[in-house]
Amino acid sequence: MDVSAADLADTAARITAAALECARIAAAEQVIDSMKAGDIPITTAPAALAEIFTRRDQGDATYQAVAPYEQMWALLVVRFADAANRTPPLADAQAVTDARLRGASWQAIGDALGGLTMQAAHGRYAARADVASRRRRTSSR
Repeated sequence: MDVSAADLADTAARITAAALECARIAAAEQVIDSMKAGDIPITTAPAALAEIFTRRDQGDATYQAVAPYEQMWALLVVRFADAANRTPPLADAQAVTDARLRGASWQAIGDALGGLTMQAAHGRYAARADVASRRRRTSSR
């Protein structure tokens, strides 16, 4: 299936935004755990805390209460986003594994990856795809 460059860019932007939101929520979970460990009572859900930090509304009483943790949160978001973007990204490897489990050839995967040769696609992803495939087969028994 052919996808236009504009559609590909739009989808990539949406995936990036979703990944950033996930990193923000994961970082908020860590901040909440840190606050609780320091005996600071907090009942805000991680997604709500991420939204509070993202908005930075100086007039919001909750923001004022958690503002000392904002930089910790922001730096955790950076760390989580960086870890998610390691080469090759884990999401890419999982997508390739899923394609292989559904019968896609290494040539078709190479084509989907922007014209990689069959050998390049195999060389980049085969080990990860084989490990993930074995894990799936073992866990489904």
